[in-house]
Amino acid sequence: MPTLNEKFGVNFFRYLTNLWSLLALGLFMTEFFYQNAKIASQTAAIIYIAFLTIYVSQKEYDRWVIKKTHSLKGEFFLILWTIAVVSVVIVASLPGNNLEIPNELTGTYIALLGIYAVTLKSKSLFKIRSRQKN
Repeated sequence: MPTLNEKFGVNFFRYLTNLWSLLALGLFMTEFFYQNAKIASQTAAIIYIAFLTIYVSQKEYDRWVIKKTHSLKGEFFLILWTIAVVSVVIVASLPGNNLEIPNELTGTYIALLGIYAVTLKSKSLFKIRSRQKN
């Protein structure tokens, strides 16, 4: 009988995380450019961060317990989100604009940066410990 990790492994949560990342980002952009749009960006943000946390936790578990590293890097999504946030800040700052940056966009970006920083530190510590054992 397959274990839970085999049944719902890293790939399963990677796909869900990618889907919710793009969905949340799209909803944030829609909310930004159509200020009166009533959309579920807050819900999408919460679900995205939840799936991202599960996915990253599984990757860290694999790194520390199973000693398995994954080739996929989170930098792509961090760069994508950074470009989106910087673009929104620039557009919102233009003279004559009354566009407001969605709070959920800011909160999600900060959470994304925090999760990324923790995984970078974990990866660095893992490399140090691996060298010490050899």
